[in-house]
This record gives sequence, C-alpha cells and structure tokens, in this order.
Amino acid sequence: METCYDYFACKKTECIMFQSKSDKPCWDTPGTLCCFPTMKLIENAAESDKCNFCLYRNDYDMNHIPPHNDFELPQSN
Repeated sequence: METCYDYFACKKTECIMFQSKSDKPCWDTPGTLCCFPTMKLIENAAESDKCNFCLYRNDYDMNHIPPHNDFELPQSN
C-alpha cells in the first residue's frame, strides 16, 4: 500500500514519516504531523485515538486483514 504522505498528497516534508523507510505505520509513530480534515474535528481526542478515525489507517486495515487460523471450517461430507 502507498505511504500516508502519498495517500493524502501531503507536502509536509518536515514530518517524520515523509519519505520514511520504516516499516512502522504512521499511527504507531509518535510526532507525525498528520492533519487530514477529519483530524481537525477531533482535536481534543488523545493522539492515539485520532488515528482510529484516519481514512488511511482504515483503508490499510481493510486491505491487510490477517488470516484467522484459530478455527477450522466444517468439512462437507
């Protein structure tokens, strides 16, 4: 998946995530400068809670659902 700065066409070159080579996602990286419009609506939320409303993170989560190996599907006879 594309990076957060590509996803939002972000121009904040001073952001720690801008052109980062880290495998760590932006929502797990303190000190990012994310300010997509929805973030402004929830300015009073804790920093970690803001990312729960992020379009990029939600898109990432929807496309990277880990397989569920903790159960087996019933076998048809």
